[in-house]
Amino acid sequence: SSDGDSAMAVADSPLSVDRLEWEHIQRVLAEQHGNISATARALKMHRRTLQRKLGKHPSRE
Repeated sequence: SSDGDSAMAVADSPLSVDRLEWEHIQRVLAEQHGNISATARALKMHRRTLQRKLGKHPSRE
């Protein structure tokens, strides 16, 4: 899909940015078989930052 389509989908979505980030992290974490260090590398963030984000469970709203 084009960038316009994805931007519209995000605008219409009830999900918050935090929720989208959380779901993306969970997807990458699953791809890395639960390996925090590998997930942090894949997401290009520090392992401690990833652990802090994992400690926060964003609400569904």
